[in-house]
Amino acid sequence: MTAAKINPKGLTVPNATSAQAIAYAHVEENGTLDTTNSKNVSASSLTAEKGLYCLKATVPVNTVSATVDSSTEEVGFASAILSGEDPANLIGELCPAGMNVLVVTYDASSSETDEAFWLSFN
Repeated sequence: MTAAKINPKGLTVPNATSAQAIAYAHVEENGTLDTTNSKNVSASSLTAEKGLYCLKATVPVNTVSATVDSSTEEVGFASAILSGEDPANLIGELCPAGMNVLVVTYDASSSETDEAFWLSFN
C-alpha cells in the first residue's frame, strides 16, 4: 500500500518528532527555573501570592499544561494560563514585565501553596 492511498490528501500526520513539546519547564518550589530540565523558557519567579508563579516562554506557543512535581508532593495539582488567554490581565498585574505564563499550584485540600511543577507547551 502506498503512502498516497493511506493519506490521499497529503495531510500532515503526527509522529513522535512532531508530537514533541515546543517548550517545557521544571520549576522548583521557590520559583527557580531548573534550566537542565527546561527548553525555550528563559525565566521563572514566585510572586508575592502563595502558589503563583510567572514564566517567560521564548517561542510562540498555543497551549500549556501543568502538573505538580510528584517527586516532591504526594497529591497536588497545577493550572496554567498563557498571556493570550488572560482576559483579567492577571499576568500583567502579578508578573514582572515580559512574562507570558502564569501558573498556580494547589495542595490536596485545594489550597494555593508553593509546589514544584512541570509545564509542557505546544
